[in-house]
Amino acid sequence: DIREGGSGARCVVRHVHSGHTGKVLCCCIVRGLLVSGSEDKTVRVWDLASGKHLSTLSEHTNAVLCLATDGRSTVYSGGADSTVCMWCVERMVLVNRMKRHTQAVLCMGYSHAIG
Repeated sequence: DIREGGSGARCVVRHVHSGHTGKVLCCCIVRGLLVSGSEDKTVRVWDLASGKHLSTLSEHTNAVLCLATDGRSTVYSGGADSTVCMWCVERMVLVNRMKRHTQAVLCMGYSHAIG
């Protein structure tokens, strides 16, 4: 059985991350961290190696719908509250909260500038 890591398995479940009180709507991986956004208005951060919950980031007033990362230490969360939050996941702090949209932020992407 693939789910149990049997022959033909392509991946093995190492940790089950729990903590959100609503559906998980998005996730990303950055610098060995799993970051997830949920209907419960929070962004949660886990260490991928240990499975340990590191932080709950609460700034949104409605569901967190999408996440993007710069691949270094910044994660952006977009929400049904029309905001984009910029988080430093090294320090687990809010860096900036941008409220320019008039409706929900449904998706985001990040591209390194080519100089």
